[in-house]
Amino acid sequence: MTNRKIKALGVVGGMTFGICAVITLITSLLLYFEIMGLATVSKVLYAAFVIILLLFSFICARIVAFRGLFVGLAIGGGLVLLSLLYRLIGIESGLDMTFVIRSAIVLLVAVSGAVVGVNTVKS
Repeated sequence: MTNRKIKALGVVGGMTFGICAVITLITSLLLYFEIMGLATVSKVLYAAFVIILLLFSFICARIVAFRGLFVGLAIGGGLVLLSLLYRLIGIESGLDMTFVIRSAIVLLVAVSGAVVGVNTVKS
């Protein structure tokens, strides 16, 4: 991988962190001032997560420029593995059908973003 691609991955990581920090700040303020309820904010956060995941896999696949399916599976699989570990240590409830459905959504979104990202690279 060239230095340009490594720098671009660093920029993508920094942008993702910045976007997540801004979304967290906004949702914290919405909850603090009771503008939105907890259920609404959790749905908004999940929608933001899906959009950020799609953009992140799209940009990463454009940087790598080949094998979008494997890039998407690696990103989605890593997130599913982290989520599985999070549940197994007991922070959230045990494994249930909701976890399986959300894991499938994560994999589908990551793979579709990466495949589209690879196919938009100009040769």
